[in-house]
Amino acid sequence: EKPRRQHPMLNRRKRWTIGIWVFLFNFVLAILVIYTLLSITQTPLSAPGWVRERLEEQVNTALPSGRVRIGALNLTVNDAGFPTIKLENLIISDGSGAETARLNGASLRLSSVAMLSGQFRPRHLDISGAQVTLRRLGDGTVDLSFGGNTSSSGSIAALLDDIERSLDQPVLQEVDDVTASDLTITFEDALSGRVWQITDGRMRLARADHGLDLSVLFDVFNGTEDLASVEFGLQTQKDSSAATIRARFDGAAARDIAVQSPALSYLSVLNAPISGAVLTRLDETGRLAELSGTLEIQAGALQPSAATRPLQFDHAGAYFTYNPELSRITFSEVSVAGPALTATATGQAYLRDFTGDWPSTLVAQLAFSNLTANPDGLWPEPVSFALGSTDLRIRISPFSVEIGQIVLDTGSEKLLANGSQDATDQGWIGSVNAQLYGIGIDRLVAVWPPASLPNTRTWLADNITSGQFNDVRVAVRTQAQGAPIYEMGFGYDRAAIRVAEGFPIITNANGYGVFRDQQAIFVLDGGEMRRLKCPLDHPFGHVSIEIH
Repeated sequence: EKPRRQHPMLNRRKRWTIGIWVFLFNFVLAILVIYTLLSITQTPLSAPGWVRERLEEQVNTALPSGRVRIGALNLTVNDAGFPTIKLENLIISDGSGAETARLNGASLRLSSVAMLSGQFRPRHLDISGAQVTLRRLGDGTVDLSFGGNTSSSGSIAALLDDIERSLDQPVLQEVDDVTASDLTITFEDALSGRVWQITDGRMRLARADHGLDLSVLFDVFNGTEDLASVEFGLQTQKDSSAATIRARFDGAAARDIAVQSPALSYLSVLNAPISGAVLTRLDETGRLAELSGTLEIQAGALQPSAATRPLQFDHAGAYFTYNPELSRITFSEVSVAGPALTATATGQAYLRDFTGDWPSTLVAQLAFSNLTANPDGLWPEPVSFALGSTDLRIRISPFSVEIGQIVLDTGSEKLLANGSQDATDQGWIGSVNAQLYGIGIDRLVAVWPPASLPNTRTWLADNITSGQFNDVRVAVRTQAQGAPIYEMGFGYDRAAIRVAEGFPIITNANGYGVFRDQQAIFVLDGGEMRRLKCPLDHPFGHVSIEIH
């Protein structure tokens, strides 16, 4: 039987169908080969103009306002097989057409699923060479701009909310993270009148279950040959304005740290580099809820102005928490170590006399332990106290310290003092008044500055062998020019005194001493002196002697 012949039209249709499938297979294979080669070689593929225009159209359609212009567009495939678009010379304009940002380049890793449906959905953005200007205005609000007109303003919480809303736009809904490099950040601060310029900054913004995670790293000039390194970390909450802000810094200038928060304003009188960390919490309304931190202050000086002599220290530190509702700083530890003073303390300070959000006064209560002092090298060895406490008021500008009371205790001795110290255009001016109770001659000589009436100090050390000194009062007056002025007065009893060479020792002596203006008066009101070469049980009688 002869085979049945097919109609010629059916043969052509069959061949045409097979050809279509072969073409599609070869096309897909070619795409896969090209895709694989791009992934292996990382070679950018320059997109034609119509592709760039199509991308611009999709982006601008998705934006609520403004426009984006793309200078050039290249397509690459990374080693994981994800398509990436690299954009060059981006210009972003606002609704009026004014330029608000210019980027050297940006890289967008696209969603493969969205590409198959013909949609532009980036998963990752990498920005290079952006210029950001951050302005803190006189009322504490913040303006943020990107190379041109201001794009967002308000409180820190409001800016964070703006960032979250921007990432909720349809074109950015699938973005997992945004990175930026080679950032130029300018921080203009109207409150301090200062401007910081930061180059080569790095940033990463990522989505998280709780909201957004933002980190920024940069180096900034700190007034020395070294750069201070700074790292900011920020976490937001999706359903409120609550946020947590972390800042770490190394080698930053104290005056730069002081202007960042009212709770740190007292650092403005220090000339020293600081390293540390600060944690800030914003509540659901975006208001400051708490601020805590640790400060490690390296060798420097307390110097409120160029006219005041610097008071050097080797190291200082603090662990603190700030309660904005009470305007209270709680110090779990404050320490200072230096040639003039070494001490560790705990306590609290209240911010007072506000101008806007910034205080001009601190009222503090501190409890000391292990305090040693030797200001200006007054004594051969530092004077030490095991425990103590003080109430004081510090005015920041112009700087002054008022000591309402300071109590220092060694266990057997107690010192009470008050005074003040002012930083003036001429230098330091101040006074300290102190009282000591129940000390012996050795302790009196130890706390007597050798440079003040040295002959009198030597006479006391050589001629008084025992006794009890009560109500020892010391006054020190510092002047802008010249040496400090010292005054001292005390009463004594049960003392053993040699009034002159060859005289017998007067026992059970009592009286008082007054020393001021390089003059000394030592008054003996009474005592017992025995005759020379007489038995000790033959009293000579009581005498009263004044020594000038």
